[in-house]
Amino acid sequence: MKITSYTLLILCLLSSSCVRDSERNVVRRDRKADVVQVEKSDREMSAAIAQAQQTSGDFIKVLKSPKSNQSGFSVKYPFTDGPTVEHMWVNDLSFDGHSFAGVLNNYPNDLSNFFYGQKVTVSQSGISDWMYVEDGRLIGGFTLRVLFKDYPPEKLRELEESLGFKVE
Repeated sequence: MKITSYTLLILCLLSSSCVRDSERNVVRRDRKADVVQVEKSDREMSAAIAQAQQTSGDFIKVLKSPKSNQSGFSVKYPFTDGPTVEHMWVNDLSFDGHSFAGVLNNYPNDLSNFFYGQKVTVSQSGISDWMYVEDGRLIGGFTLRVLFKDYPPEKLRELEESLGFKVE
């Protein structure tokens, strides 16, 4: 399974009741990945985004010279349309020293000016997460880890098996 499938599958699997509904609202969509809505004031998610931004240089180093055991490079970016913001994943990445270019790997929920598969360019300084897979383990994915932390162990094992990598 390629990473472009990983991200959509991750979002589909997040729709279970493991997400704390009092803090995060799940929007279920027919034949598309569910969307987990997170308040701007969510401290765990804010800390995860800060960690991703602080370590983006490490990600870029690996992206520029990946080893054979590293794949599935993606960044998450807050796309906007007026006051509406949706953090969506961008895959098939290249980096020019300032910006990532790639393909949008989510179906927007409320943004009409973006679409799945659209070629986009996003600034390094604006990303909200990054991830790749190394030796079958998720590297980065800080915002995903916040969402997964409330998963029961058996559900997390099922998720890891379906994704083909571990979320440690």
